[in-house]
Amino acid sequence: MDVEREWNNLKAALAELEARGSLVLDHLDTASPTELQYRLRRNEYHVFHFIGHGGFNEQAQDGILLFEDENQRGHPLSGQYLGTLLHDENTLRLAVLNACEGGRSGVSDPFAGVAQSLVQQGLPAVIAMQFEVTDEAAITFAREFYTAIADGYPVDAALSEARKAIFSLGNDIEWGTPVLYMRAPDGRIFDPLHDSPAEMAPAKATPEEVVKPQLNTEAVRQSATARPATIATIQPTPAKKKPSKRVLVGIAASLVVITALCLSGISLGKRFLGGLTASESTTPAVNTTVEGQPASVNSPTEANQPDIPRETPAAFAPATLTSTPTPPAAFNLTNNREGKYAEISLLFDEQDQLHLVYRSVLPRGGDYYHQQRTGGGDFTPAEVLTNGFEFLWSDLVQALHPQGYICVLWGGVSENEGEAYFRRCQNSPGGSFSAAEIWKPKSFDTRTSFFPLFLPDGNLQAVFARVGSLTFGDQVISTDKATNIANPHLVRDPAGNYHVVWFRPGDPYSLEYSHSQDAGTSWSPAVRLTTDATAPDARFDFEADQQGNLHLVWDGFHGGSYYLRWNPTQGWSEPVKISPHGCGVELALNSSGLARAAEGCWHGTYFLEQLPNGDWLPPYQVAGTGNVLELDIAVDGNDQAYIVWVAENDIFFTSVR
Repeated sequence: MDVEREWNNLKAALAELEARGSLVLDHLDTASPTELQYRLRRNEYHVFHFIGHGGFNEQAQDGILLFEDENQRGHPLSGQYLGTLLHDENTLRLAVLNACEGGRSGVSDPFAGVAQSLVQQGLPAVIAMQFEVTDEAAITFAREFYTAIADGYPVDAALSEARKAIFSLGNDIEWGTPVLYMRAPDGRIFDPLHDSPAEMAPAKATPEEVVKPQLNTEAVRQSATARPATIATIQPTPAKKKPSKRVLVGIAASLVVITALCLSGISLGKRFLGGLTASESTTPAVNTTVEGQPASVNSPTEANQPDIPRETPAAFAPATLTSTPTPPAAFNLTNNREGKYAEISLLFDEQDQLHLVYRSVLPRGGDYYHQQRTGGGDFTPAEVLTNGFEFLWSDLVQALHPQGYICVLWGGVSENEGEAYFRRCQNSPGGSFSAAEIWKPKSFDTRTSFFPLFLPDGNLQAVFARVGSLTFGDQVISTDKATNIANPHLVRDPAGNYHVVWFRPGDPYSLEYSHSQDAGTSWSPAVRLTTDATAPDARFDFEADQQGNLHLVWDGFHGGSYYLRWNPTQGWSEPVKISPHGCGVELALNSSGLARAAEGCWHGTYFLEQLPNGDWLPPYQVAGTGNVLELDIAVDGNDQAYIVWVAENDIFFTSVR
C-alpha cells in the first residue's frame, strides 16, 4: 500500500473541516497494537479510522486487520482482539475500517467478522468495506461522510449521503461497498453543536491553548461488553464555556494506516445501545438479531421456579421524601494525579474497614491500585497490585474472603507466570497483600468476563461468559452462538443455593436468570427477567442478603432505573421504577436486607434508599461533579453509605446516611 498517498488523500478530503476547526487528524506513526493502546490511553477520540489490509480467516471464522510487529512485519489482529483494545474507550463512538473484507461475515455465523466483533464489544457504530475501494471513491466517501456527520446527520444518513456522492460520479458499483453495523436504533451517535459562522472560524490559538473536546452530555459508562445505549434524550451542557472545536484523528504508517477522529463540539447522546443491526442505509437493512430463549442444560425440576412478570412496570412514584442530612463534601482521592481511571470497587471487610480498588491505565499499560480508609477518615496511599504484569485483559473484581479479608482477582499476562487468571489476597483483615498467584489457568480460546464467588471453606468458584456461552466449572448454564452473553453476576444465598444473572444482547436486550440447588452441578432453565418495556442497558448489579432474598437493579434501555426483589416463597416481584435517570446504577445492602443504590449521571451523583415497607425515596443528589463515568457504593454496619465515582479525570468519594 502507498501509505503516504492514502494519508494525503484523507487530509485533502477533510481539509475544509480541519480549516474551520470541526476536525483534527492525529497520525499514528507505528501501526502496532501497543502503540494504538498507548495513543488511546493518552488522548480521547470519537472516531477510529483504519486504512490498511484486511481479510477473513475461514478456519477461525473471524475477520482480521493487518497491523505490524516490532520488526514492521505483518501482525494479523482478529476482530475479537481489536475489540478488546477498544472496549474500554468510553468516548469512542465510531470505527471506520477502510480495509478489504472488513465487513465480511461467516457463512454460518452472521456475527463473525471484524465489524461485527467491534459492535459486539460495545462500539455504537462500525462502517466497513465489503470489497476493495478506489482512491476516488475513498476520497469522496471520506469527504461527504464526515461533512454530513459534522452537519449533524445521523451516521446512517451520513453514509447515505456519501454513497449518493459516489454514485453521482458515475460509479454505479462502488457506492455499495461501504456498509454500516450499529447499535443506535436511530443512528444518532453524535450531536454536533451548531455555532455561528464567526464561532466556526479557524481558531488562532497557539498549540498550547488547544484543549481536548468536552463531552457535553451524560457520559456512557462502559460495561464489560456494551458501553453505549439508546438515545432517549439529549441533555444540554451548562453554558459556561464553549467546547473545543478540536477533533483528534490518528493514522498508522508503514504497512497499516490507522486514523482515530474526534468530531469537535460533539454532544454524546444519553445512550447508544440499540438493536444489533447491520444497516445498508440506502438498501434494505439486514436484521442480525436472533430471537428465542436459551435451552435448558441439565435442568432439575424446580418447585420454586418463579413466573417472570410481563406487565408494564409500575410508574415512578417513590415514597414521600423524608429529611436527609446534607452529606459531607465530596473530596478528590486522586487529586489530578496522572491517570485515566475505571473499574472502581468499594468493599468492607469483616472489621468494617473500607477498601477501594480501581484501575488506572496510566502509566504503562495499566495497573490495579488499592487504598484503604483509615480510622481518621483518610485513605492510605495508593498501592500498586499488578507490578510485573505486561497486560491486563479482564475486568477487576474485588471479593471478600470467608476469613474476612479482601482479595482482588483479574486476568492478565505476567512476566513470570504467563497468561492466566490471578489473585492477590490480604494476609489478614487490613493486612498486607500476598504476592500474585494463579487461581485458574486460562483455558479458553478467547479472553472472557468472569465473576468469582468464595465458598465458606475458602474455595473459589466462578462463572465465565464469552461469545455464545455461560459456564460454571464444567457445566454450561446457557448457550447462544448468535449473541455475546456478558456481565455475569454470581451470588450464594444463606441456604447454599447459587444464583446468576447475566446480560444478553438481542431485540430487545434482556437480563436472564438461572439458579442451582446442588452447588453448581445442574442449573435451572434460563428465564428472562425483563420485558420490552423494562429492557436493560448492559449496566446492572445483583446482590443476596442474609435473609435469603435477592436484589437486582439495572439501567433501563428507554431511561430510568429499575429494581426487582426475589424471595424463596414468592419468587420475583414486579419491576419497580426507582429513578427517572437511568444513568448508571450500583447496589449495596444494609444488615437488615434493605437496598441502597447510587447513580452516576452527567449532572451529578445520586443516592437512593429503600424503606422498610419496600418503597423507595426519590433520588437524592450528593455531589454535582458532572460526567460520572463509573461508580460504586458500599454500606457499613451502621447503615452509613459510601459512594465513590470517576469524573473529570479523578476519583471522588463521599458518604451519606
